[in-house]
Amino acid sequence: MNAWRPQPSPDRFILPAAVLLCALALAWLASRLLDRVAGVQLDVGVFLLGLEFFLVLLLACMLLYLSWSAFSIRYLLDDKQLVIRRGGTRYEVPLESITDVYAPGDAVNGKGVTIRWRGLPPFIPGYVVGSGESEQLGKVVCAATTSIRHQVFVRTSSLAFGLSPSDPTGFIEQLEKARKAVSGLLESEESALSIALSGLNEWSARLWSDRLARRLLIVGLVLNVLFFGYLSLVYKDLPARLPLHWNAQAQIDRIGDPTELLRLPMFAAGAWLFSVVAAAWALRKERAVSLFLLGGAVAVQVVFWAGALSIVLRTVG
Repeated sequence: MNAWRPQPSPDRFILPAAVLLCALALAWLASRLLDRVAGVQLDVGVFLLGLEFFLVLLLACMLLYLSWSAFSIRYLLDDKQLVIRRGGTRYEVPLESITDVYAPGDAVNGKGVTIRWRGLPPFIPGYVVGSGESEQLGKVVCAATTSIRHQVFVRTSSLAFGLSPSDPTGFIEQLEKARKAVSGLLESEESALSIALSGLNEWSARLWSDRLARRLLIVGLVLNVLFFGYLSLVYKDLPARLPLHWNAQAQIDRIGDPTELLRLPMFAAGAWLFSVVAAAWALRKERAVSLFLLGGAVAVQVVFWAGALSIVLRTVG
């Protein structure tokens, strides 16, 4: 099997550099957080520093995954198939399913290739990975390090791939030679294009590809983030002693420190995270259970929101 690396792109080093910057930011935030915790009781400053630390950690994990994906792009060619690999995603393209191969800059039906990206366009320099629709090629998936006009496009009956092998001319020659070797294969024996996932991709792909599950996941996360933001805004206006519970006669039966209110979004975040992990596992066996868990995570956010609003509005109002 011949392995082809993508064209070298110095811009790809922006990703690991960004990971390093996030690591430095995490170290600085951790130092600030420890100093503040040592000097004061839990207050809104500690709360906000902790929230910033969590968000930067999340960003660092995302950038680390993108770095791995960018630097693991490979194109593997043998006498049966073309394998396109990046991160935990692997496209296996049987040679007999390939209908056309276009060199960089080639016109398709008299026009240069253009792509209307699905979702966010691949805006990271040196990491042109994404999917979309092309007027000339139909559905397209790019796994490349160069812009569209410098990519080799491999077209099948159902999908086209944008690639950036280090030696486009040599890659195309090898691919065409391999295609000719299987050109005598009967159409009835034609193999299907397949996509294999591993690791984090396999774990999350099923959940994210389910439209209703994806919406419930996002709604729960947005509600939790807004919960953190709301309490951060109103915390400074809360009294030193805060009514936390009322009995059936609307009489206050519990008073506590305002910091206890800050635990609510943390508990809600924990419930959301647990539900997402459990839903990803359950989706393989029963979709209804997965949707129930994600719907329950949204309901938990609403309940905690209602409790916090009840306390804040009765106190501040």
